Amino acid sequence: MIDIKILQRLGRATDKTKYGREALQHVHIKGKIAEVTDRKVLIQETLNEEAEKEELLHPKTGLQPKMDLHMFPNTEEVLKKAKEKPTQHTIFIARDVLKKFLDAIPNGAILKYEFKGETEAIVITTEDKKIEGLVLPINRKGR
Repeated sequence: MIDIKILQRLGRATDKTKYGREALQHVHIKGKIAEVTDRKVLIQETLNEEAEKEELLHPKTGLQPKMDLHMFPNTEEVLKKAKEKPTQHTIFIARDVLKKFLDAIPNGAILKYEFKGETEAIVITTEDKKIEGLVLPINRKGR
C-alpha cells in the first residue's frame, strides 16, 4: 500500500479543473512508479516498494475510482521523447528558493526563464515584462 502522504503530495499536481479528464485527478501507480499529470506537468516518483497491481488512486483518500486504467495517458513515451533531446545546461535549484520566488509572482502569470549557464543566475521575467528577477542556482559543477 502506498503511503497516503505521498499520494497527498503528488495530488497537488493533479488536474483540478472541472473540464479535465477524471483520470487526471488521480495518482497512477504502476510497478515502482507513482505518477501524476495535468497535461502541463508530469511528475513521476520512484516508490520504495513495488505495487501489487497497476491502479489509479484518489490522492486524498487512497481509494480506487470506478474507471478504466486506459483513461490515464501513456506518459512513458512523452517522458522518453523529452529526455532524448540534448541537454543545454544542467542547473540545480533549491525547491524552497524557487517556491519563494514563485510565491511572489501573481497567479496566472506567464514566465520566461533564461538559463545563461550552469552556474549563472536564472533570469525570470513575466510575459508582460512588469516583473523580472533572478534565482541563483546551487553550485553543483561537474555533477
